[in-house]
Amino acid sequence: MLVIQHIQTVWTKNSRGMPEATRRNSVPAVMSLPVRGGERADMLVHRVLSTESRDFELAPTLETFSTHDKYWSFLCKDKDNALDVYFKYHYQTHGQPQRKDSDKPIFTLAPGELAVFRINGRFTSHNGQHYAQHVVNFAWVDAVSVDLFVKNAPVHVVDELAQL
Repeated sequence: MLVIQHIQTVWTKNSRGMPEATRRNSVPAVMSLPVRGGERADMLVHRVLSTESRDFELAPTLETFSTHDKYWSFLCKDKDNALDVYFKYHYQTHGQPQRKDSDKPIFTLAPGELAVFRINGRFTSHNGQHYAQHVVNFAWVDAVSVDLFVKNAPVHVVDELAQL
């Protein structure tokens, strides 16, 4: 089972500096999963949105899927009892500065392994600028547990964080 925890934080220039940046930076990079155990799915996605407009309150959702081939900007391919994970950058989804695309996987998860992918970006529109940070935790496991990401360290770390 592929377990994904996607934590997205969105803010404006009002939270770039102190003291508001402290609240923004308090959004966790890993969280307990809202599961009971025994979930049956090919992919489980725990998505958490935290926005400046809602005082960085955490808004979680949990979804299950019957396939694990695609999530958000990731394509996942089974390979010899492992999972190759590819990332596709797009400026409308990930913001500026631009990142490079690759035909190679960003990591390969073996059974029981965890990974984390981090990216942030700046977005400009007629309403001004806003910023987003995504922390996407991955686990390729037989069974999911509440503390999966809290108690286990990632084997793979992909950091696409830019100075905004």
